[in-house]
Amino acid sequence: MTEEQLHRIIMRRVYAVFFLRELASSLWVKAAALAVLVAASALVVSVADVFANMPGVNEPAALYGFFTYAFLQTEYAVQALALGIAVLTAFIGREVAVRAVRQSRHIPLAFARMRH
Repeated sequence: MTEEQLHRIIMRRVYAVFFLRELASSLWVKAAALAVLVAASALVVSVADVFANMPGVNEPAALYGFFTYAFLQTEYAVQALALGIAVLTAFIGREVAVRAVRQSRHIPLAFARMRH
């Protein structure tokens, strides 16, 4: 085995590990999972009826009571879907925030001073 062949084999493994790590922490995977959960819940829940029965957004206490009661009185599958959507939304929000902070640290110093 030549040095060049060995280099190629090692670099393929490095690229594979990098790709798998990126895929595992990828925002796209989480977004796709969120889309699947939302689509599944749309098949089970009549969203139009929920909005028709929902109190106005200008009544936060009534809105909270409505969604709490609706969540507690629904089937376990729908509760699991709702919790999955909430958890994935939180993970996506966290990842977006972390990426925004990381991106802001890479701004050149001259531009960073201009922002303030």
